[in-house]
Amino acid sequence: MVIYHVIFTIAIFIVVAYYSKNITIDGLASDSSKQINGAAHFRDWKGWPSGMHNFTGGKARMKDVGVLLLAIMQRLLKDKKGFYPLVMVSNFAHSVSSILIFLVAANYWNEQTASILYILYVFSVWPYMIVLHGGLQTVSQMFFLLSIYALQQTSISIGISDFIWYGISGVFFMLMNFSSASGRKYILVVFSALIYHSNGNNILPWIISDYQFSAYYS
Repeated sequence: MVIYHVIFTIAIFIVVAYYSKNITIDGLASDSSKQINGAAHFRDWKGWPSGMHNFTGGKARMKDVGVLLLAIMQRLLKDKKGFYPLVMVSNFAHSVSSILIFLVAANYWNEQTASILYILYVFSVWPYMIVLHGGLQTVSQMFFLLSIYALQQTSISIGISDFIWYGISGVFFMLMNFSSASGRKYILVVFSALIYHSNGNNILPWIISDYQFSAYYS
């Protein structure tokens, strides 16, 4: 069933990408304008991502990963001045999030429930408002969902692969927090998922040992 969701998501991505080609920025004094300028000066960061803050007027704080992705998108689209690359970063993150919502929900419940949540999300107005505004909230959301999805790959019989998945989840958690300031809204949810997926396997001794709230016992 996931293949149908992927195809539909790609179609939406293409439609948004096509109709937003000539989109313009909402003002030279906007946060987006400063982020575009910071990403355009990628070569002047002196080899370190924190160098972006010299060109963004304080509008890249807690958005470092988002601006870094913007720098990559600018070079892929060969456009260092326009608003379109920023929209495409948000559009890409929104599309990936759509698929992840289905995958994460399917792992927690079933494909039918996951499909309902997927439909509610892709037909919601909010993400498209964010995308067309060039918001980086979708980027933070994408890494949040990736962190949860990585936790879902762990098992009760701890092995090397489980430690790797916990580490991957942690990396995505870090990227989430430095993609958008809105990422902090997901912190409690990620920690709740960590407890849920760690309880019962003794991976974290400080976590409560009530199997009632474990991913491994029903």
